Amino acid sequence: MSSQDRVDFCFDVDRDLSTYYRLTVDRRGWTAESCWGDATWNPQWFVAAGGDDSTWIVEAAIPWNELVVTAPDPGTTWACGIQRLAPTAGL
Repeated sequence: MSSQDRVDFCFDVDRDLSTYYRLTVDRRGWTAESCWGDATWNPQWFVAAGGDDSTWIVEAAIPWNELVVTAPDPGTTWACGIQRLAPTAGL
C-alpha cells in the first residue's frame, strides 16, 4: 500500500496515548490493520471505495466487538487520529 494514496484511522480506546488500533484503507478499497503495532491483528470490517484519478471516497464500518468487549457507554471518550498519506506529497 505504500505506493497508494491512503487514509489511516487510529483509535486509542483507553486514551493512554501509546496503544491504539490502526485501520488503513487506500483509494482502491484495499485495507491493512494493526493493533499496537501487531500486523497479525485481523479484524472483520467493511469498506467501500470509489472515485477517479483526481478524487476518491471511502466508507468504512467496524463492529464494536473488534475494538472493545462491549459497546461504550454514552459519554465514553476515545482518542482518534486520522491522517492521509499521499505518496507524492507525504502526510
